[in-house]
Amino acid sequence: MTATAQQLEARRKLRRLGLPTKAAAVLEDSSCWSEPFCLAYFDTCDAALSENPRAAFPLAEIAPRLAHQVPVESCGPKRRRELEIHALAILGGAHRALGRLAQAEASYAEALRLMAEEAISPREEANVCRRLALLRMDQGQLDEALELARRAVGIYRTGTGSEDRQNLAWALLVEGGAHFEAKHSSEAIRLYAEALRHADPRRGPRIYYSALHNLSFALAQGASHPSDLAAALNYLRLARRRLRGSRSSLQRLQHRWAEGIILMKFGSTRRAEAALQMVREGLIELQTPYEVAMVSLDLSSIYLDEGRYGELRSLAAETFTLFRSLAVDREASAALVLWQEAVKADKLTDNVLVDVRSTLNRRATTKRQPRA
Repeated sequence: MTATAQQLEARRKLRRLGLPTKAAAVLEDSSCWSEPFCLAYFDTCDAALSENPRAAFPLAEIAPRLAHQVPVESCGPKRRRELEIHALAILGGAHRALGRLAQAEASYAEALRLMAEEAISPREEANVCRRLALLRMDQGQLDEALELARRAVGIYRTGTGSEDRQNLAWALLVEGGAHFEAKHSSEAIRLYAEALRHADPRRGPRIYYSALHNLSFALAQGASHPSDLAAALNYLRLARRRLRGSRSSLQRLQHRWAEGIILMKFGSTRRAEAALQMVREGLIELQTPYEVAMVSLDLSSIYLDEGRYGELRSLAAETFTLFRSLAVDREASAALVLWQEAVKADKLTDNVLVDVRSTLNRRATTKRQPRA
């Protein structure tokens, strides 16, 4: 059986397994212990994690054990180690998406330890770099995040296949995200636009959608002219078309969030408020504390501008209580305390909102702009 035929068979088997509820079954079935099945499983993990990190976590948790089950005789010791490293990187990303930064760090540390034992292929190195860069962003280590992202971009640029182009688009999105976090808006926009040129909507629909969405959001945030907002809205409309048929509640909410921000910029306050309220309610249902807190800050800026202090106090108190029940991040909690106290004392200003939002952006593990 050719490699392509093996991969197709692996995908068919995965569809029959009823994941993620029956993920553990792959550890008991020796027909799953192969490189093609592992690679298909890894792709399934990535797709599931982008839709619902909490529901998909059991898939990622099993990935390292599945990789370890692959017989060395079937692929060689180096390739088996690469599969284990890939699996650990996926698990690290899953922990990151749920706010478990210490556990994410531990997973990546184990992956780096295995990488230090023996050189791995550049493509696998780039895979770890682009994923680890996201964690470094969440940890506020933007210089290291940029270094890792650039390393991945440099490796993928040397490739010539369609898969390399999709991976390059993904890495460019990560590098653009690091620049966006560092408030280098023009560079972020340039990288997002390049990612969009490389992304193939058929081969990598998630990456293509993310490039459209991130580009629209960056243009809106850095808008200095009405034409920037018009371009942002145009990209957002293109992104909406890519959402048709998507099952991802989080992705749809992120899209609506970006739309709310752009409406605020256009001065359509009532429509923006309705969009942000809907997003907040949806994020509460998904139990994503950082995102709930950040969309609450966007709502609070509307309430502040309109002098709606009673609603502002209620929003701050409810958001803080909810955040504390779902997250344990001390730095982010301290920022929300600052926000809540400023609201109570009627001393909330745009500068306070900027400072609190900046902290939450550093600490957030699933940013409002989707990462492929």
